[in-house]
Amino acid sequence: MKDPLEKNLQLIADNIDEIEISDDPESADILVCSLVTKPLMLPDNLVAHCSRCFRMVQHRPHVPKTPMKLCSDCATKSIKKDDSPRLFITKDSLDEIVSQIKKKVTN
Repeated sequence: MKDPLEKNLQLIADNIDEIEISDDPESADILVCSLVTKPLMLPDNLVAHCSRCFRMVQHRPHVPKTPMKLCSDCATKSIKKDDSPRLFITKDSLDEIVSQIKKKVTN
């Protein structure tokens, strides 16, 4: 079984053609969040509810506040309904993902 980080990275890779680094992340419609794990994926993650199914989700503390927070399942359904989804990532989030991948590769 894949760990949550690998599962979410695969989900992103499978469902969109291009990820843009956003200069204005507050303009996004949704924020894709991971379901809560014990322990949290990163110790300083924040916990919230998915705006659609109300399951507990986790996200980084620096994410934009305006977009609707969705679990990966609800976000996938939204993305699949859109013929040309656009997904944005903040530079901070991208740097964190790269750091996590590098840690996994070196371990």
